[in-house]
Amino acid sequence: MVDRNDGKLDGVGRPDGEVSVTMAADLTPCDGVNDRLVVCEENVEVLAPAPQWTCMALQRGLTLFSDLMSRVFFHGQNELVAHLLRHVTGDQSIVIKEVRTQVVYSNVNGRSAQLDIVARDTKGTIYDIEVQSQREKSLINRAYFYGATLLMNEVKAGTSFDEFPRVCVVFLLEHGEGCNGQLVERMSMSGTSGTRVDMPVEIYFVNGALQDESVLGTMMGDMRSCQLRRFKDRLFRERMDVLLCTGIGRREMCEAERIWIEEIRDEVEADALKRGREEGEATGLKKGEANGLKKGREEGREEGREEVMRDIVHSMIAQKFDDRIITYTTGMPLARIQAMRHEMQLS
Repeated sequence: MVDRNDGKLDGVGRPDGEVSVTMAADLTPCDGVNDRLVVCEENVEVLAPAPQWTCMALQRGLTLFSDLMSRVFFHGQNELVAHLLRHVTGDQSIVIKEVRTQVVYSNVNGRSAQLDIVARDTKGTIYDIEVQSQREKSLINRAYFYGATLLMNEVKAGTSFDEFPRVCVVFLLEHGEGCNGQLVERMSMSGTSGTRVDMPVEIYFVNGALQDESVLGTMMGDMRSCQLRRFKDRLFRERMDVLLCTGIGRREMCEAERIWIEEIRDEVEADALKRGREEGEATGLKKGEANGLKKGREEGREEGREEVMRDIVHSMIAQKFDDRIITYTTGMPLARIQAMRHEMQLS
């Protein structure tokens, strides 16, 4: 089993120890508008919170429960992740020494796994934090699978069973499914006598829909909020200020946005290719009776791809994606997208 991640946010980040003192003219925000540099502190430039600076996260009202925001928000943030885990588990002694995001564990003999946030503390405990915005029925299965994946990756040949590392899987659930009305639901195993069994994998479900006045409840409220400049938890607010009001942070936001768009494009292309092949195969077989099987398959696949691409563009227009993003993602000319948008408005 191979763990693929070079410690960067898929290329986002900078080498350890690099001093960052960037003048405002060097900053290239997502909308191309440069902001005035107001303070230059040690290793960090602080920009005015000028409301004209924007990016997709702000434009679309994304929250920390979105892939785009969660991966850039938590990447490399040891103290921030420790702060979250302390209040989930109740263990105030947690000290995190490493945080990575979007970590892929490849399994040549079975199913691979991509974990949202993988952290390790000074005691050797490994944490997987999953940010879940969609409802899912098989949370327990997923949690145990991810925990087992981490164990399989960590336990090397010759390791005795009493030397197993501790693994903790935490699901942050936007809609609170599986939490039974609790802010934190801990999954545990008990014997028939009711005695709790100490398992190497701990599982916690955190209810993002239940926002009480506790520290963790406040964090869940911030994670659901699209008001990114108004977080209530101090550490959450400080991290978001770095992302929105410093040159380094804004570049991280823009780079994460670029990667996210590319991932969407890749998924769209893969889906279009699969559906195009299936539909084209069926259409091509019919045409092949008259025009030859080979030529019919090629034409059928092309027609299938065209129909699928139109469906994808219709879907992205309905979801209020900007025309430039649709063009970048699908490769369809801007004029054609605008014509399709006009047709949808008339219908």
